[in-house]
Amino acid sequence: WNHPSIIIWTLVNENWGTDLARNPEHRRWLAGFYHEARQIDPTRLIVDNSACQGNFHVAGDIEDYHPYRAIPDHAGSWDAWVDEFASRQSDWIWAADYQHERRPDLPLLVSEFGNWGLPDPAEIQEKGGDPWWFETGHEWGDGIVYPHAMPQRFRDHGLDQVFGTLPAFTRAAQVHMARSLHYEITTMRLAPAVAGYVITEFTDVHWECNGLLTMPRTVKHGLDAIFAPLNQDNVVALRPQRWSGRPGDAVTVAVGCLGVDGLRRDGVVEWRAGDAHGQLAAPGGAIAVPLTAPGMVTLEARWLAADGTAIAANQVELACVAAPPAAGALAVVDDPPLAATLRSLGYTVSESMPADASARLVARRYTKTLETAVQQGARLLLLAGEPASGDADAVRLPAGAVIAREGTPWQGDWATAFSWLKKQGPFAALPGEPLLEMEYAAVMPDYVLAGLPIWAYRTHSWAGLALGWIHKPVSLLAALPYGRGQFAVTTFKLNAATLAEDAVAQALFAGVLELL
Repeated sequence: WNHPSIIIWTLVNENWGTDLARNPEHRRWLAGFYHEARQIDPTRLIVDNSACQGNFHVAGDIEDYHPYRAIPDHAGSWDAWVDEFASRQSDWIWAADYQHERRPDLPLLVSEFGNWGLPDPAEIQEKGGDPWWFETGHEWGDGIVYPHAMPQRFRDHGLDQVFGTLPAFTRAAQVHMARSLHYEITTMRLAPAVAGYVITEFTDVHWECNGLLTMPRTVKHGLDAIFAPLNQDNVVALRPQRWSGRPGDAVTVAVGCLGVDGLRRDGVVEWRAGDAHGQLAAPGGAIAVPLTAPGMVTLEARWLAADGTAIAANQVELACVAAPPAAGALAVVDDPPLAATLRSLGYTVSESMPADASARLVARRYTKTLETAVQQGARLLLLAGEPASGDADAVRLPAGAVIAREGTPWQGDWATAFSWLKKQGPFAALPGEPLLEMEYAAVMPDYVLAGLPIWAYRTHSWAGLALGWIHKPVSLLAALPYGRGQFAVTTFKLNAATLAEDAVAQALFAGVLELL
């Protein structure tokens, strides 16, 4: 009880054992418990309830909260939440009915957040076999955190064809974790009202794999270069306005020199990206990073004191994408804004069903008319998303079903969802590794294609998503034969807005057409 490393007592975690939202007696009891703890130990800070979605504080010395978001899937949601938390404007976290004894001036602490980075099973073996805890976790999160047979699932669902080996996949997953933490911490450091953060967690704890270290205390890949420079008292924060562009574009990146109390105005920032370089005075500003050749472009920044001493350093990666030239005729049958955007990109576009039985069709709703056309030889690209309501002509897909991620395990914010794309064939020109990073944020899907037969994941799915220890795999882009024709479906956000502005969206669209 009196160890010097203990600085905060937490009485209740995440409303476990209480019903704070609905039971006023529980709120009164917890407030009384806080005062009792204050009398027992007046030397330390007291947290009444370390809160998460659906619950809150009634008393205490810190306003802390637990948010989880998959990155890049929900990067925008993370930014919005941090902004709301920092401004103390949430409709329910600070709901008047639940204020009780809470003070408006307590420090704000993000006391849990993080992302998963799976360990290599070969590195955590015990006595030549799986550790005992590989048989635990099946009762949590709809089974997505059950480690048993992960290597078999890796092969069964064709991820060996995407990543090569299981060690290569786990290494990529750990680097992805480091990049996700980098994004989340940058957002928090740019909000000075957030007084601090606690990463979940220092080490993996059995099947929960969001530790910075594995269970045997091996540091995960990517942390030294990507995460450590940002996890310091002083940081040079880099936040791109967008994360990709075409050759010849310039990407605007905001630069901020931050200490523990916000912006600092001493020193200069030197930056370099390929052959381009420059300097700006603290506390920072905006720089234009030129994209010259296709590939990943690393922007490096060093914050130097007046005497040349290094204060901080940081880096981010941007994608330079050369989309293939628009080729061939398309019939966009149910989306006039999309048709107009594709014309502006150079495609020859009609907006009615063509007479050519083998024509390429683009649609958002799958109807009986389209089903017949594909059976007779048409090549259809279905840009799937929210199903149309009241469409009497709508029919089921030839394989699988489109399902919303929100409210399902595929939302993927806790046992982190990882999404991948085969950077092969028509998608070989897209830079970066198979796991999708921030350059895909604009097109990350809110829907998935579930229920494909297992063989289709290996041979006909070009992009997918899985959860936790490679559970519940779904497709994000699949192309299959159907009747005399072909059927491609994707849930990536390839709409008029993203295709007009986003180089990754344009390259994805061109790649799917090439599949057909």
